[in-house]
Amino acid sequence: MQRGTLRRVPQNASQRVIGYSLCCPRCGFVTFALQGFDGQKVSEVDSDIGTLVSFALPMRCLYCGVLVHLTHNEATLEEPPGVQAGR
Repeated sequence: MQRGTLRRVPQNASQRVIGYSLCCPRCGFVTFALQGFDGQKVSEVDSDIGTLVSFALPMRCLYCGVLVHLTHNEATLEEPPGVQAGR
């Protein structure tokens, strides 16, 4: 996977969403956002450009610690206290 890419788990779109693997836009480490885990809600909206994915809560990268806010496939990064810039 390349930085910033998403992959649905499971891949079969006819099944309900379990979650997404997200390749961190900052460091490239793959972390999972799972539906219902720690209150996470993953939403999918079909559009003319494909499926738009949003996370109700930010996902924390397990490697670099950055928080990734995802809204309609657009990622915004947040560096919480204690996370070194550019690690």
